[in-house]
Amino acid sequence: MNFDNGHLSVIEGAERMMFRLDEIDELMQCSSDGEQDAITTHLNGEMDLHSVLAGHEAELSALREDFIQAHVDEAENICSLYMEFVECEKKLVQFEEEIIAFQRRLADSADDMVKMQQQTVSLVRSINNRRLGSSRLSEVYKVLQECDTFCDAIAQKDVDEKYLENISELEKKLSFFSSNKELEGSAVDLETRPRLQSAAMRAGDKLLRYFGKKILALTEAEDLASIEVQQQSLVETGRNAIGFLKSYNQPIAEAIFQDYARRMSEVFARHVRAVLHDFGELCVVNASSMDTIITADDVHDVMCNRDVGSPKGNHVTVAAQEIKFPVQPFPRRERSVSQHMRTFAGRILKSERPIKTRETTIYDTLAALSTMRIRDESFSLDATAALPLENVGCWSWHFLRCVHLIANLCVTECWFIRQFFFLLRKRTNLKEQRHLCVSCWGMQSMLPTTPFERTCRL
Repeated sequence: MNFDNGHLSVIEGAERMMFRLDEIDELMQCSSDGEQDAITTHLNGEMDLHSVLAGHEAELSALREDFIQAHVDEAENICSLYMEFVECEKKLVQFEEEIIAFQRRLADSADDMVKMQQQTVSLVRSINNRRLGSSRLSEVYKVLQECDTFCDAIAQKDVDEKYLENISELEKKLSFFSSNKELEGSAVDLETRPRLQSAAMRAGDKLLRYFGKKILALTEAEDLASIEVQQQSLVETGRNAIGFLKSYNQPIAEAIFQDYARRMSEVFARHVRAVLHDFGELCVVNASSMDTIITADDVHDVMCNRDVGSPKGNHVTVAAQEIKFPVQPFPRRERSVSQHMRTFAGRILKSERPIKTRETTIYDTLAALSTMRIRDESFSLDATAALPLENVGCWSWHFLRCVHLIANLCVTECWFIRQFFFLLRKRTNLKEQRHLCVSCWGMQSMLPTTPFERTCRL
């Protein structure tokens, strides 16, 4: 029995030994080279592994106790550091709240500053308006004081440049009343208008005679350039007088315009007839084999001035001429006397040889068309490009010259009528002032409503 127990203990010891060997093999496989060397050294040595393990555990326990003691010793410092962190965080939060509050106060201050600036601007504007109103009131009061003096001078003195300057000065001073519709019917208007109307009635006949002489001088001008120069001078000196009459003595202003329209329509009709007559002769004398754009009937209608919008007295009855294009040039002996006289001066000044006119080609027609310059609604001819066409009987070139003269005549006359008779006190659109008007008489579809402006409309 004892033998059996001893045998079992040996077997258990062997199994335990085998189990330990298996653990040692697993430990050797999982360990590194250095650890394997240390384990091999301990196995080969005479030391007991249990004692070695106990020593290592004792060292680990000592190290654990030292580590715990070190943490216990530093715990107070760590806690104090943590409390300092918490306190700093609280201060940061408080500082951030103060910054936000400061930003809000700053925004409120900015709003207050903006409101103060707006109030300052409003105050400055109101002060300027008060100053402007005070200056206007002072100006109006001064005009009212000087109105009697101007009215006496307008009614009693003769018409000259000084007289017209006084009217211009009075018109400038009264521009405040004319531009402000709210003052119509006011006490100031009712006080000054009768005196101005009385002065205009007393000065009406004098101004009618004065402008009648100026219009007569326009009709006696030698050429259109002289008429334009006189018109510019008349606009500079007399348009304010016409505006004064339109405001306070409208019948006289209408009579002046009627006289101008009657006299100048005859003058311009005479100039246009001469131009169209010369153009008709050029069409016959300088005819070529080139087909024309305008037929003989159209030329006849233009020469007869068959315009339904023209006033009475401007229609001309001319016998119809059988002009058909293309025609052959007349022999020299059959040409009109006016054609010979037209080139006589040039032959005397240059040479005794007759001027030779070559036949028109398609290139001459294209060159004539290339001389046109249309810019800003104005029509002109390039003189440099027209030099090769001087000795060419080109119908297109002569037609363009005729149209250029008539167009410039219409533009100049419309400018004068607009500036002299219909001067607006307010500045209008520049593009609307540049409309190219073909005629300024008898435009029934554009008649205004007032009696004076019903006579003419640009």
